[in-house]
Amino acid sequence: MEEIIVNFDKYIDNKDKHLSKYESLKSLYNADPDRSISMWVADMDFNSPQSVLDAMEREVRHGVFGYYGSHHSYLEAVKGWMKKRHNWDISMDWCSVVHGVNSGIDGCSKGWILVSGKSDSSLIDKVQFSTSLGFLLSSFQDSIVVIDMPTILSPTKYSRECDLLAKKFLGTKKQNTIFLTPSRTILECKNYSSANELSKKRYGKGLSKQSWNLKEKIIEVVSLKQSTNKIIEGHPECSFKMLKKVGLASSKKTTFGMFERLKLLEEEGLDPIKVGSKLDANIEVKPDDLIDAMILFWTARRVYKGCAKSLPSKEPVKLKEEGRIFI
Repeated sequence: MEEIIVNFDKYIDNKDKHLSKYESLKSLYNADPDRSISMWVADMDFNSPQSVLDAMEREVRHGVFGYYGSHHSYLEAVKGWMKKRHNWDISMDWCSVVHGVNSGIDGCSKGWILVSGKSDSSLIDKVQFSTSLGFLLSSFQDSIVVIDMPTILSPTKYSRECDLLAKKFLGTKKQNTIFLTPSRTILECKNYSSANELSKKRYGKGLSKQSWNLKEKIIEVVSLKQSTNKIIEGHPECSFKMLKKVGLASSKKTTFGMFERLKLLEEEGLDPIKVGSKLDANIEVKPDDLIDAMILFWTARRVYKGCAKSLPSKEPVKLKEEGRIFI
């Protein structure tokens, strides 16, 4: 391994390199950048190792600057860092390369509606509809995707902890917007009648028609979740409450409720009217489906920035059986 020698006494003038530690002196501290010294300590104040400079020079000489993929050597470096710094042995399968494009997806009667945009902006630059979720996701392989649909099924339990916590979070008046996700065993039944009968026999409780009617969509999401860890479960009503800090006054199906949600989105700079105009006129999507996809995009940005909350707050011990809803 190369021995890295750093001369900490060598001064490197970075004031004309557009670094935030200098350019934000005025906005953060009302300090004159020409008469102030930024005391932030950062790696950029010292020369990079020659091996890093050589590697960057090779990439620049190649001349093509595309999105970086999940390269084995890169993931090995991440794995090595986590072990050295935190003594944590991780698998490279746990790592994802994300390029700052986030998406929110809501299931609608005819398929799926997706809105996407960059993580550092409230601008939604794409609205897309498809009957195939896999087709939609094929264009966003390196995105954080928050979707209003269960991504993980319990093998045998009647109700997942995350669904019960979501109901509790919304409060009594809004609990009916959260449906209890059927177990994998129940969804394997051939029809609603047999599924409902099995549910009563096994759990002492029946199965709602709403849950059963979402069977195909749930299976589609769960199967895709197994191939990527960037599909995250969300819930629009929980996210709207997180945004407003209190529960919303009315149902999204009412005129007041719809405008209440549009106002919240507009205050976040998401411009719902402009987003709606990006839809093809021939696509049959209800207004509340698009509104739900937009708030899930808002949630995806929070996940990317590391400020999202989740239900439960910590990753369940048996994550593959319990699930986790981000808001």
